[in-house]
Amino acid sequence: MRRLTAAALLLACAACVREPDPLEFTEPAFSVHGVVRAGETAVRVSLLRTLARGAPSETSGAEVTLSSGATTVRLTEVPGSQPGACYTPDFSPVESPLRGCYAATLPQPAAPGSRWQLTATLPAGEKATGSTVIPAPPAILSPAPGTRLVVSSRGFEAAEFDVAWQTPSAPRVEIRVAEGTAFRDGARVQGSTCMVAHRHVEAAVGQPSGSRRMYVDGVFCYHGPGGEMAWDSAVVPVLVTAFDSAYADFALHGRGVTRGHRSAALQGAYGVFGSAASTRREIIVIPRR
Repeated sequence: MRRLTAAALLLACAACVREPDPLEFTEPAFSVHGVVRAGETAVRVSLLRTLARGAPSETSGAEVTLSSGATTVRLTEVPGSQPGACYTPDFSPVESPLRGCYAATLPQPAAPGSRWQLTATLPAGEKATGSTVIPAPPAILSPAPGTRLVVSSRGFEAAEFDVAWQTPSAPRVEIRVAEGTAFRDGARVQGSTCMVAHRHVEAAVGQPSGSRRMYVDGVFCYHGPGGEMAWDSAVVPVLVTAFDSAYADFALHGRGVTRGHRSAALQGAYGVFGSAASTRREIIVIPRR
């Protein structure tokens, strides 16, 4: 059997979202992968149709809409983009023979508790529909804003801190430490990026509240093409993201990516259509001297 990586639908990104799993088919199939994000207006959609015993078929010319209440947005195709660009955090079209990535801007940010419907119709007439209700963003109980963490700049010794959260209902909660910004001599270094090497980014399943210990092995700060830079401190965000049940089933059990486990939230196609809400808490890291 031929293997095909499922296409992705991602609606604005800022936390860890599992990429599509490989699909195996012996007949034509239509694949979608998507997460609607609370608080975001940028939406991106990538679709893929597979052919039996053949390579993936481009999906240029599809009609793709997202709607919630009285709001309906039609997404337009982004020329010359890779399907993967639709689900990476830093989206930018690149030259490629592939097509099938669609984008739009919502008139207002997607709100927690709102229901969103996806409709995607390929030129050949194949149609996928999905529905999701965006979960409430988690409340971060710890760390406190501005918590200071002394870390090794070379990973000789891990620094530890606990992340505690609470949310009304979330089948899956994920935690990660994102890229930060460097400070030197008390001033923010414009254009700097600090990468945080951390372990045990754990996901909690079926726990509306709980805590996880994070281990930071090192922080590495860069400024432009000059490579690593000297820094006195850095501000880095801790992101706690709640996902709905459809995404949780996909992430945990692969539901929606095999013939026997279609997603309950997506009709007419394989893949997943879910939603997420993130909360951001900034902490300060200081290099150990």
